[in-house]
Amino acid sequence: MKLAFVYAGQGSQHVGMGKDFYENYSPFANIFDHAPVSFDLKQLCFAGPENQLSQTRFTQPCMAAFAVGVTDLLYQEGIRPQAAAGLSLGEYSALHAAGVFDAKTAVRLVAFRGKAMEEAAKGHDSAMMAVLGLDREPLQRACEAAADLGTVVIANYNCPGQLVIGGDKAAVEKAASLAKEQGAKRCLPLKVSGPFHTPLMKPAGEALEKYFQNVPFEAPGIPVLYNCLGREKGAEDSIPALLVRQVQSSVFMEDTIHARLHPARPARHHRLSSRAQPQPAPAQYRLQDAWAARRLSLMARRARTPSGVYGRRSAPEHPWLLDHHPPQNRHRAPA
Repeated sequence: MKLAFVYAGQGSQHVGMGKDFYENYSPFANIFDHAPVSFDLKQLCFAGPENQLSQTRFTQPCMAAFAVGVTDLLYQEGIRPQAAAGLSLGEYSALHAAGVFDAKTAVRLVAFRGKAMEEAAKGHDSAMMAVLGLDREPLQRACEAAADLGTVVIANYNCPGQLVIGGDKAAVEKAASLAKEQGAKRCLPLKVSGPFHTPLMKPAGEALEKYFQNVPFEAPGIPVLYNCLGREKGAEDSIPALLVRQVQSSVFMEDTIHARLHPARPARHHRLSSRAQPQPAPAQYRLQDAWAARRLSLMARRARTPSGVYGRRSAPEHPWLLDHHPPQNRHRAPA
């Protein structure tokens, strides 16, 4: 059986994360002891406060340190994947797992990314909203119809029937209203600190592009599936360019899962320029896709790690999978 490592995005953090690993495993402790950040990473991860840990500029390096620490521990035990992927900031941990850069570099890059994203979000009256029960194509039409009020795009393709839109607040609200007219079951505002994975993050992408000029990127030793592609990169794609594009464009997580489970299946989307042009799934796939997504959701909700990564926590900055991270006004489905 083939093994893939898939790394979480922002929202999985909680006070106490990594403390037991730190106390029991020296490879993991080494990452936390030498993290290249300007704050006390151990103190923040182990003792909080929660509100500081939930700030983008702190969350991202803490999550990266945890992920690369666990990866190095697994590698020491001889457990290695045949492929890797990650959601949003988790993509950097996937690249570390593939040998593109070392643990310190991964944490340093993600720390810079978190600061750049916070800076890019300043001054925007923005919003993100989860749209449930609507296919890609009608939601794309709703976004296009609302674009007269500002930027609004599909920021996250999570799973069948669960998409996230983001951008300028007025445009997002109009797109959500139009989505309901198109048949969306619910549109839920998300508690986020910025319009992540939308064109409004362009300043963050520009900052990353400059920063990457002095960072060595090695060739990946295993296949990595990229957020902005929903698949492995082509020979013409460069990893730094994909990471620059990732922070300001849609995350195709559903496509990423399909690419590993069904490698022979045609891509679910294509691109003209840098803009996603969604296409609905073939009818014969929708039932099995919905079943697979539900199964993955149940598996994740039941999962327990020594650090309780899937324990109870506050609403995430990147609530990509609402079944994992429901807003406070949403009841959990029975597991």
